Amino acid sequence: MAAYVVILEITGAWIQTAGTAIAAIGETLVAGEEPGYNTGEKLVVIGNGVEAAGNALQAIALSSDLNRTMSSLGAWLQAAGNTANAAAGIIILNGDEKAGLMLDILGDSIQSAGAAIEANFVDGSLPFAGAIVIGEYLISLGAALEAIGAYYLLKGKKVSGDAIQAFASYLEFAGAGTIAAALTKGFVWTQRDYGDEILYRYPRA
Repeated sequence: MAAYVVILEITGAWIQTAGTAIAAIGETLVAGEEPGYNTGEKLVVIGNGVEAAGNALQAIALSSDLNRTMSSLGAWLQAAGNTANAAAGIIILNGDEKAGLMLDILGDSIQSAGAAIEANFVDGSLPFAGAIVIGEYLISLGAALEAIGAYYLLKGKKVSGDAIQAFASYLEFAGAGTIAAALTKGFVWTQRDYGDEILYRYPRA
């Protein structure tokens, strides 16, 4: 795999991690005192948008390898889910909470499915593949919990819904950070041992 493709995937992973961090801060503010609600919701929108951009970069990188088509599909689904979440936040800020929460549930569900697909199709020959799988499952679980939290909010259970979404956002941050660190460490490790001949993938016989 060419160096620029590997770097593109790693860059996307760190951008996704930054997005999850922003979203987690936003969800924490939303779950807190009322004065911080609008600021928190805006941060959630920004964070989800940043996540979607990171997912898209990873999907583009993964699509260059025919053996990782399903991983690319998972990344595109995550990008679509995060885009829907960002749109949902905008709708909520504009006053239509019910429509926004319904779209949020859909977006979280799509993101959860995308991360689960990626987890199940991680290339076992990659360095630190196990850590990448764990990270993807954390994102999938976090997104699923966010959907549950949004459902609670839709049913008027604000305290429980906000708490679930805040907790879930930190799970996603942990998962994205784990993946980004594993990809980076794997790249450094492979570059050290194989230089420019083979990047990011063990040599095949």
